[in-house]
Amino acid sequence: MFQIDNSTAVSAIPAPTPAGPPGYFTDGNPATGASATILTAEFMNTLMMETLNVLSSAGITPEKGQYNQLALAISKIAGSNSSWGSIGNKPTTIFGYGITDAYTNSQVDAYLENKADKATTLAGYGITDAYTASQVDAYLEKKADEATTLAGYGISDTYTATQINTALATKLDTSGGQIDGFVVINTAGQSVSTAGVRITNPTVGAGAVSGIKFETTVTATSLVHVGGTSGVAVRDASGNYAKVDAGDVTSNGSLCHSAATFLKPASGIWVQLSGSSPVVPAGGTWAYYVTNYNGSGAALGAAAGVVAGGMAVGSSNSQGFAWRIQ
Repeated sequence: MFQIDNSTAVSAIPAPTPAGPPGYFTDGNPATGASATILTAEFMNTLMMETLNVLSSAGITPEKGQYNQLALAISKIAGSNSSWGSIGNKPTTIFGYGITDAYTNSQVDAYLENKADKATTLAGYGITDAYTASQVDAYLEKKADEATTLAGYGISDTYTATQINTALATKLDTSGGQIDGFVVINTAGQSVSTAGVRITNPTVGAGAVSGIKFETTVTATSLVHVGGTSGVAVRDASGNYAKVDAGDVTSNGSLCHSAATFLKPASGIWVQLSGSSPVVPAGGTWAYYVTNYNGSGAALGAAAGVVAGGMAVGSSNSQGFAWRIQ
């Protein structure tokens, strides 16, 4: 549907002519000279405007090439203005409307016949597995009133929060802490693999340190083991090696020498070695060190060792010294 828009159309609708007697269209009759009915612009404008007004009432915009707009407009207007009461031949059952997910009156009545009538007691509904209000009251009479303490409920075989907190205050936290007082570890069956005290550093890799630190108010010394090594070191507070004050010190079961007992050259017990294949003095056991030279005076190497008294050491041209160790 569209409003006339060719070059012969005018921009304003012409004024209507005076109304004549109502009539009907005719094709005319050439035999009798009767003329065919003329379709005037006034009549065509009337038809066009009536149609456009129907589209406007339905909210439809006229569009060329659309030939069902009048029908759509009529359907839309009819649908918007119709009421339930104005619709005729309506069904009277849910099946008449195609409804299959609802019960009919007779079905509802049949189901309700199997239900209990309204009651005010459990027995009225046939319920036997629940307590009545009077039964609940009777049982509650035997129970303690609500309280906020163990004593309020008559409980005497457990500790209160205050008692537990007091006891825990004297215990060492598993994540670390300080012990004030002596500690004795009494564990049978200890061995290298099951030591009584085990100090572990979970840091992965060489260089991780595990140790025990001994402190006073003025000094500190640590006994440490460093990952990647097989020994134990004694360190001072600055990380330097510390002194070990002990009696006999052994290594693999043998007594170790100390600074006081280690055999070394001393005034009156060492001799100079010089010349060709020098000989240490007779008697006892001697430690020696010599440097060997060729005929031009160039060093050929050195030799050191322990020999019995009276033995020759060095080569044809040697310089060195020896001291008696036994």
